[in-house]
Amino acid sequence: MKKLSTLLAALFFAISLFGQYSYYQKARIIKSDSDILDGYVEKVSESSLNPIIKFKTTLEDKKPVEIPVTEIEYLTFYSETDSLVFQQVEYTYEKDTVKHTEQRLAKKLVDGYAQLYKLQLPENEWNIIFELNNTFVYVLLIEDKYHVLNQIEERFQDEDSVTTRTINAYKLNKKYQGKLVYLLREYPDLQSKARTLPFADKQMISLIDKFNERHPEIESSVLLEKEKAKITHNLNTGISNLRDHRLTLVNGLTFSYDFRLYNPQVNEKIAIYTGINYDRYQTVNNNAVSCIKIPFGVLYDINKRKIAPYLGGSLSMSHFNENYFTEIANKNSSYEYSRNLLYINGIIGFKLFNHLNFKLESGISPSPKINPLNYTNFYVGYLF
Repeated sequence: MKKLSTLLAALFFAISLFGQYSYYQKARIIKSDSDILDGYVEKVSESSLNPIIKFKTTLEDKKPVEIPVTEIEYLTFYSETDSLVFQQVEYTYEKDTVKHTEQRLAKKLVDGYAQLYKLQLPENEWNIIFELNNTFVYVLLIEDKYHVLNQIEERFQDEDSVTTRTINAYKLNKKYQGKLVYLLREYPDLQSKARTLPFADKQMISLIDKFNERHPEIESSVLLEKEKAKITHNLNTGISNLRDHRLTLVNGLTFSYDFRLYNPQVNEKIAIYTGINYDRYQTVNNNAVSCIKIPFGVLYDINKRKIAPYLGGSLSMSHFNENYFTEIANKNSSYEYSRNLLYINGIIGFKLFNHLNFKLESGISPSPKINPLNYTNFYVGYLF
């Protein structure tokens, strides 16, 4: 098992060293000077499209051409089932009490009299205290004027009524609601919806689409109701090595299933995953040991080529069950022993042609109260 682990680790790092990022998707660029470029654009995440995009005429091009978004009018990504349209918008934000205006590429959601865009912000511009989805803003274009629709988490100090101590608190300033109430002032029914509107694609799209219905002189359409997360499923089988801190205890078989969830708006290289693992061991004295593990973790894809390595880590709750036999006074007796362990797991692996999966996983149980059982599993599987 040690030789296998060393070989797989060496193969992984060789692939990582010489592999190139290949998150290039088929796309068309319409530049501000009306020039049209067809080829491939790197899309690791929506925020990575600003302030420049990386363009290749063919996937075999060694070096991409970097194009500033200030030179791009439209960018369209094509897939087998759908297309995503990004357009240059004017984004105004405040930093250190000073207003800044920049040109950025934002995803187009609604077209018509009012045009709605969603702009995913880079991490250094996130405004997160508790609202985990506060990573984007909407941009609304009406009659050549851009309006930023956002919400801001604000800290403030308050006095605890029981202890009379000053405490730090926060409030969510839903600025987008007030701006929409003003912009929809001629339509009381839409104003009413805006006052309680959630900060979410479905509700925002619906409101702007209804607003566009009041202006039938310009054709309206919804381009994107919701960009779906990408899910892959993975079935594996392989061999497992179970040991304590001193020596190898036993080898056995392992089976697992997991599913991986990618959010293309945030990052197409990072997946959260969970699943179930079942390990089965048979000791030299015919004792049977089984283990069920349920992991929760994160995977990071190094690239997206034909041979695509990845790294990962997880925590898993595990349940061990052992049936063993002993002879007492010339009689066979059976006993059952169970225990639960928390594992910290590390993963290296690679995908071959986007479907075959080879994975090495190792876990340690850091519990100081129980003699820890560590493991190393090697899997071969199929992604679908």
